[in-house]
Amino acid sequence: MASDGSSTPHHHHHHQHHLAFIPWPGRGHINPMLNLARSLASKAENIIITFIVTEEWLNILHSSTSFPPNLLLVSIPNILASEHTRGADMMSFIHTVFTLMGGPIEKILLKLVNDSVDVIIADALLPWMPGISVKLGVPLVSVFTMSVSLFLGAHLHGKETNEFQEYVPNKPSNSPLEIIRQKFRESMSRSEKSKSIIFTSVYELENEAIDTLKSKLQIPIYCLGSAIPSILNDNTSIYHKWLDSKPCNSVLYVSLGSFMPISRAQLDEMVHGLNASGVFFLLVVRGEEFQRVAELCKNTGFVLQWCDQFSVLCHDSVGGFLTHCGWNSTLEAIYAGVPMLTFPLVWDQLPNSKLIVDKWKVGLRLKVEGKEEEIVGREEIARIACQLMDSDSENGKELRKKAGELAEICRKAFGDGASCSSGFDAFIRDVLMKPSISEQKL
Repeated sequence: MASDGSSTPHHHHHHQHHLAFIPWPGRGHINPMLNLARSLASKAENIIITFIVTEEWLNILHSSTSFPPNLLLVSIPNILASEHTRGADMMSFIHTVFTLMGGPIEKILLKLVNDSVDVIIADALLPWMPGISVKLGVPLVSVFTMSVSLFLGAHLHGKETNEFQEYVPNKPSNSPLEIIRQKFRESMSRSEKSKSIIFTSVYELENEAIDTLKSKLQIPIYCLGSAIPSILNDNTSIYHKWLDSKPCNSVLYVSLGSFMPISRAQLDEMVHGLNASGVFFLLVVRGEEFQRVAELCKNTGFVLQWCDQFSVLCHDSVGGFLTHCGWNSTLEAIYAGVPMLTFPLVWDQLPNSKLIVDKWKVGLRLKVEGKEEEIVGREEIARIACQLMDSDSENGKELRKKAGELAEICRKAFGDGASCSSGFDAFIRDVLMKPSISEQKL
């Protein structure tokens, strides 16, 4: 697009809108919100977006990707534990987000309001956000980067019995996990007072939950499916060359996310199980365990500290994904048509595992939900890995067929006029086609 003003104006795009995006400060939240910001920036040229992250994240993002001219990154100071070390004490990290992050965010927003920010788009788990939005007099749109089923389960929690209750994990009420979960529930319930809520789900994946939630809430909800990267940019790396050398559907990709590390004992069982399975595998291991695990697997699999996950899942040789069932990973696997072995550890990963295995039937359970403390042994890991990856077994064939069908349904949702595309159009029309605050003041 020409930037000298010579491009033909869209007649319905004459209002300039400035949006401030505030993600929860973690990879699983920043990535989908950034995809959402990119999509909005490209769909409407009358939008300027300011995306607010910590200094650490500003550096991570600037070093790994480029941004359209109407999407600007700004940062607050690094008041939070680093992305690399927070897994060691997740509770205190979350507590810091709850208590210390609101102040610096409010300070930046105050400055941006003077620069005419007219909509705030923020993660629904940030408990101080609704208060700041009211104080500044700027409308808030909440974004929930997990499943609609989980949001609905939390919404109905304690109000009425429902099939979605199973999506809200129960823990004894005095455990640190439960105290934080309660805080998350409060944030989610506050987000119901936003102007609207955006979900990164796809209508066709969770139609019952979405229809039910729409009937319960007084505000619009939009399912934009935007947790799915639109570009595959990495196919020259050393691990891609390794994948290129393997037969179609023969590699099991193993990654348990960037959020909670598994215990060393469990990691060892997993490594021995994968080695014994005889299956080709690509294993992501972060931090200090990397060297040790790479040595253990040097004759059997490919071990690395990071990869471009979506491009790996889309590679022809990848035929399975052993996953912690984070929502973005789940969506990426579905979109790539890859069946899963579910290994949920915490939070929404437990209900996501149920959706994958019981509702969509595109995976096998490797770890039973609710048994977080139990270690899954190497024999079990080897057995189930073989079951998923054996392309001749009835089970393997059926899962692969189902995964392919679900991928096709999701791909279609992004087509013209389909659920995700029309969701974007509706959001732009409802939220952004109204005159901006600065124009209303004139």
